[in-house]
Amino acid sequence: MISDEVYAKGISLPFVSVLVLGLALYIYFAVWKSKRLYHFLHSVYTRRTALIIHTVIQKTTMFIAFGLLPILVIRRFFHLDPADFGLRFSLPHKSINPLLLIGVAIGCWFNPGTGKNSWPYPQMRVRDWTVGLMIFNAFLWAIYLIAYEFMFRGFLFYSFLRFGYWTAVLVSTTLYSVMHGWKGLFETLGSVPLGLLLCFLTFRSGTILPAFLLHYVMALVNTVSSVRKKETLFFVGREKTHL
Repeated sequence: MISDEVYAKGISLPFVSVLVLGLALYIYFAVWKSKRLYHFLHSVYTRRTALIIHTVIQKTTMFIAFGLLPILVIRRFFHLDPADFGLRFSLPHKSINPLLLIGVAIGCWFNPGTGKNSWPYPQMRVRDWTVGLMIFNAFLWAIYLIAYEFMFRGFLFYSFLRFGYWTAVLVSTTLYSVMHGWKGLFETLGSVPLGLLLCFLTFRSGTILPAFLLHYVMALVNTVSSVRKKETLFFVGREKTHL
């Protein structure tokens, strides 16, 4: 846990964590939503390749801005171990019930996958999906979500934990919900109960790994389900892709 001596420094850790989040958001959206980058990729590569490269840049930017940046701040300015903020890769006994993962996977799978609230999925807007692309997409989601969870359920949550569990939950979940604003009201409101659950799993286990695993399962199942159900997307053989 984080000692009171750290909080007593001139610039408080909670303030810095929010500041870092703001900077990370600016970096992430400036790169991901860059029209110049988007048009450049589509002018150089085929549509399919451009979309894949754009997703790689998006996920890598998230890993850097939401993962490496806060780790740098934690080590450089506070001389702390990221493990103090839940970045541990070992699961305590009974830290997450496998039935919860199964239940979430089933719920995501039977989600309609179409309609006005499904437009953000899948994030990689490729028409034809191969097994290889699915595996590569799974890797991109892994680096994306480990950084994502470290920022919200790690850096932010643990920085505010000195003010009490519910204060840390309120700050983390509110900012997490705001992060979903670009997806619309449905996603923004839906992220609140999920944020509460992910904070609880992190607090109970002392690591962000359960939150990451739950979020990761949701992302993978949502991707497969969206490709399967949307009429404009297809699973194809290795050689039968449309550029």
